[in-house]
Amino acid sequence: FPWAWCCNADVEDSTLSLSTQRAVASDEYADVPTMPPYPTLLSAADSHAAAPAVGAGADAKQVEAFAPSAARGRSCVCLTEGTGARADATYRVEPAAAQVVVRVGEGSGAVETSFPVATIEDIYQISDGDDCFAPPLLAGLVPAERERLFVIVWSLDGVDSQRVCLLERSAADRDCLLEMLRCLTIPESEAEADVPSDEGK
Repeated sequence: FPWAWCCNADVEDSTLSLSTQRAVASDEYADVPTMPPYPTLLSAADSHAAAPAVGAGADAKQVEAFAPSAARGRSCVCLTEGTGARADATYRVEPAAAQVVVRVGEGSGAVETSFPVATIEDIYQISDGDDCFAPPLLAGLVPAERERLFVIVWSLDGVDSQRVCLLERSAADRDCLLEMLRCLTIPESEAEADVPSDEGK
């Protein structure tokens, strides 16, 4: 079962707090679903060939235009899965370090966590099914927000999974983010192998 990851803009710690109880043992997170055993948008696959298609709606030019804002930091909304509570947040993708940083809140009350892209196990969106999301979270969304919703699941130790649920500004921006993350999971040698050769032209 995944650990519940709670975004709370009132927490004064310098790092995001993790629930000390598993989701199934906590009243607040009793409705957080267990993730299905199959891969969805992004998987920590052993090979590029085995990786599922991600961000199919984003082409290379869109991702290139999106990348600078992702590196600087993009505003979004962080949702607490067990209650649907919202908090203003930002995330950024650091290509050089190949990591994602999520910051919830502002000023001295802000809390922040980071994780390597390589530790991401899956990313879920609404097309994967309502069962991937806690009912209280879905109940607080308007129809247009459902298409912007995604959950990143990662594990730093390969055993206990952590989750963060975010709303991007649009479904198109979410697709650009997912494609950017997918590219960062591809080993450089394989990425170079994917570049068409000029030989024979």
